[in-house]
Amino acid sequence: MSIVELDENDEEIHENENENENQIKKKEKQKKKNKKQKQKPIYQDQENNEQNQSTSLNDKRNQVDINCCTALIPGFVSQDRGFIIEIETKNCYGEIIESQEEDLIFSVEIFGPYDTTEEFIKKQKDSVEFLGLFTLEEVGDHQIIIRSGSTEIEGSPFNIRVGHFEYFNSKSYGLSISNSNKTIRHNSPGFWCGAKGTLKLTDGKYYFNFKLGQTKESHIMIGVVSLPELDYFSPAIDCTESWLFYCHTGEKYHNRKLHQYGESCTTGDTVEMKVDMDKRQLSFYKNSQKFGVAFDSLPETLVLVVDLGSLNDVVSLV
Repeated sequence: MSIVELDENDEEIHENENENENQIKKKEKQKKKNKKQKQKPIYQDQENNEQNQSTSLNDKRNQVDINCCTALIPGFVSQDRGFIIEIETKNCYGEIIESQEEDLIFSVEIFGPYDTTEEFIKKQKDSVEFLGLFTLEEVGDHQIIIRSGSTEIEGSPFNIRVGHFEYFNSKSYGLSISNSNKTIRHNSPGFWCGAKGTLKLTDGKYYFNFKLGQTKESHIMIGVVSLPELDYFSPAIDCTESWLFYCHTGEKYHNRKLHQYGESCTTGDTVEMKVDMDKRQLSFYKNSQKFGVAFDSLPETLVLVVDLGSLNDVVSLV
């Protein structure tokens, strides 16, 4: 066996090769380490961006966008009868916000034979949608502009026509009508009596406000009835095509049946009724507290009706 001796140069070359190989491995290892470290913040940034975007979306959903707010205003009201302006506060996505983050101030300007300007505050946690109750005294066309600050809400200006009709002029036995045909009283004990309005409800939005006067047990039905079916000498509770609110219990009544709906009402309460013939819907309120839609899919032509079931019950249109 022969022994090969390495000279010093060969040893140095071998050592250098080993050193280079180790350095390459270290560099590759460091690159992998650096790559992992660089990737981690990217994932974190993505998560942070997603969280920020989610937070931003939630913020926008909770913020009122005045440009997207809408008002519900009747197209026709009767002279000297109050009507309600209803505001729906919405975000930029058109979603209704019932409890906004801060109080909102709306100004209402009415131009026409009757001019006025008023301001109303919609409270932060106020779920009541009413903006204000107005009474227009002059017959004719009016224009209503609603602003928050300098921004007009969607649909503004609104047009409203003021006319007149005779309110209640047809009644069943046992009722008396007074106060320019706006107040009815029950005069005969032992049975239900009814009175109907003269205005045919065919299209647009209508608001009726009823003040409950003297009433023993609030056996009072307020609502609408299909015109062809109404017998002038029979109360609406006997009609299958009537849609009513029963003040005694807060239930709704249709086709001779009662169904759970709102709250009971008594002397001194105001019952507001909104008839939306564009959507064919009927809604009721108690002292501005909304009970929601009571009935939909209403027929094409309706008239106002009120039934009284107790002696000396009194109801007035206000």
